[in-house]
Amino acid sequence: MIIIGLSAKNVLKYAHLELDNLPENGLIAVEGANESGKSSIGEMICFVLYGRTYSLAEDELGRLIKWGELSCSVTLRFRTGDRVIHEVTRFLDHEGNQSARLNRQGAEHDPIARGAQQVQSALDTLIGYNYEEYIESFYLAQREITTPHPHSHAVKAMAGLGILEKLSKRYGDEIVVENQLADEVGQQAEVLAEELSTLAIEPGRLDSLLAEQHKTLANRIALQQQAQQLEEIDENYQGLLPKFREASARCRKTGVLRLLALLLLIVCSATWGVLTAYPEHALSQMMVQLKIDPSWPLVGAAVCMGLFLFLWWRRVTVNAVTNTLLAQVKEIAEPLRVLGLASVPVSDTEVQIAPGEGIRDPGQAEDSLATVDRSPLYERVCEFKIEADELTEILNTRISRLKVDQEGYQQQIDQLEKEIRHERQRVDRANGLTQAGEDLDRRVADHQRRIAMRLLAQELLEGAARHFSQVFNRNLRELVGRTLPLLTQQRYEYLHIDNSLAVTVFSKEKRDFVKLEELSSGTQRQIMLALRLALSQELVNKAVKGKQFLFLDEPFAFFDQERTNNAISVLPKLSDEITQIWVVAQEFPSDFHSACVIHCDRDRATLNVSEQGFVA
Repeated sequence: MIIIGLSAKNVLKYAHLELDNLPENGLIAVEGANESGKSSIGEMICFVLYGRTYSLAEDELGRLIKWGELSCSVTLRFRTGDRVIHEVTRFLDHEGNQSARLNRQGAEHDPIARGAQQVQSALDTLIGYNYEEYIESFYLAQREITTPHPHSHAVKAMAGLGILEKLSKRYGDEIVVENQLADEVGQQAEVLAEELSTLAIEPGRLDSLLAEQHKTLANRIALQQQAQQLEEIDENYQGLLPKFREASARCRKTGVLRLLALLLLIVCSATWGVLTAYPEHALSQMMVQLKIDPSWPLVGAAVCMGLFLFLWWRRVTVNAVTNTLLAQVKEIAEPLRVLGLASVPVSDTEVQIAPGEGIRDPGQAEDSLATVDRSPLYERVCEFKIEADELTEILNTRISRLKVDQEGYQQQIDQLEKEIRHERQRVDRANGLTQAGEDLDRRVADHQRRIAMRLLAQELLEGAARHFSQVFNRNLRELVGRTLPLLTQQRYEYLHIDNSLAVTVFSKEKRDFVKLEELSSGTQRQIMLALRLALSQELVNKAVKGKQFLFLDEPFAFFDQERTNNAISVLPKLSDEITQIWVVAQEFPSDFHSACVIHCDRDRATLNVSEQGFVA
């Protein structure tokens, strides 16, 4: 940027200041005695651009206001690389409150930005550098000319290290956070692991309990089915026994009648035979006397034969019914054999079985009765040789025993359900802890991966920083190498600048690089001025578009007349980009050439300067 004009009101010693139509190229000389307000111009420029000054702390800005006034203002008109003239105005009151406005010249009512922060952000973008870079390069405060500090923000920005350092610091902060998070997650994982260890889950215990529950439930169901089968046997036997006995009675009656019919058949057949074969027999004679037809016995025999055959058929039919009932009762009695009740004491219906012990499986029942006297219950039932009441009593006794066993199994099932529910809760908790632990392990691994990535990024940034630092130092040495011979009249040409910006200079007399402390004060300041100008050129090369101004406040202090004259003549020739050079001094040589001279008087509170001259 090139300064076109500067206006101020109630700033430091000035009630009013107006610098207008300033030259864009050449040397602008600001001269005057001590306390005449020369340095105030530099502080005005710094304040209007950045809302602060080099000499005052931010909480001391109220001292900028002229004594006895309540507020001050500064307006700066400048031209940027696109040849557009902008105007920035900044206001300050006695309480330290600031306001600002940035606009194109003549467009005060259509500002680009309003407010101190908004204007500052817009200005930094517009001119290409911030306060720290400005102080380290384009602005040289009064009697402040030292080696640039390698850790300053401006030098780091010029070297391209600022963003790298910010990134590295950001990664360092993130590494600290990631380590803290990893430690916290690790502690949580340890707590979960301790709780998981306390649970002491036995592998397979839940499966074992479930298997035992399934087996116990199956046994209870088996006993229930046995009881149902015994009840069905009793019920069916109660229905079949009367039918069997009725059929058996009919069978016996039919047998007796068939026997009688057979005997009558024999008698009638014998009688007919006697009458036919022995007519003289007394029986035959008696029948003749009684006038009985001799064929009667034959008819009787035929009738008896028919009756015998009918009764025989009837017996077969009744036997078929009986056999059907026997087959049915055998079928319904089959569970007695399967359940181990094929033979059971008929007279002893109180076989002792411990309550709740029950029959664990069907094969155990027969073994449990192996030591008692056995009677053919199964055979008696199959042959209808047991009374219904007796069978009912036997079966009810067994059913009662089975129900007792069912209750025992149910108690076992209830207890197993409690154990399973408790174990499942423990297993679910353990699974949850395991899953949570795995998640925490993944989070720890993720944090460690993030840390490793950031460490690698820091390593790469350090490598890039070393490279940029080397390039910056090389460029700086080259720029100083072009400037220094002009300022020292070719006595010194070569500088060595290490990564910490420590400077040594090659002495032709000693034919070696020497430290600055070995040189005279004036030579040191020549070298430092050359280095400062090189920094300015480097910032122009990196960030500034277009022409740039430079403000040097008392740069020739401790210079002798020869060095001062040489520096004044050389400054306008040092750069094609830094064309407007402000130089503040108490006095200048009588024969020096400048584009503009601004004379300051300690006894006057106003200053009004126009092109190619001054009015005091």
